Amino acid sequence: MIEVVILGGGNIGNVRQTLDRAEAEIAKRVGAVTARSDWHTTKAWGFECNNLFTNRAYVVQSSLCATDILEVLLDIEVECGRDRKAEYCQKVLQGESYASRVIDLDILLYGDCITVTKHLQVPHPRLLERDFAIIPMCQALGITVEEGKKRVRNIIEHEI
Repeated sequence: MIEVVILGGGNIGNVRQTLDRAEAEIAKRVGAVTARSDWHTTKAWGFECNNLFTNRAYVVQSSLCATDILEVLLDIEVECGRDRKAEYCQKVLQGESYASRVIDLDILLYGDCITVTKHLQVPHPRLLERDFAIIPMCQALGITVEEGKKRVRNIIEHEI
């Protein structure tokens, strides 16, 4: 078993209800959810938007590899109503790199391992820049933000 940290978030619809549904599916298909952060509400990151984002981090014990977890998370997003094609169109129309969404599930950490594939990079490549991710992650892990940032830096430095 490996400890995985997953961040869930969104800013369209009843995000808390959607993330509760996603958590139940993560528990069924990825592994036991052993801890979770409080709800965190923040402004959009990387684009202009009036809807606030709600995020929550989950600590999960899993026997799956990181790429298999990603596939499960992508399926859960679709089942919860995510439409990546519509998001892409919105980004193009608005000239933005990001768009509002019903749900987004990201693997922030996969133990102390680095995973790099065409579709996945763990630790998440912008984790240290994003308070909306690092703060819930650290809360779910029961560590300070400084300890969390140090852990991420150590993973990256020891694997290079």
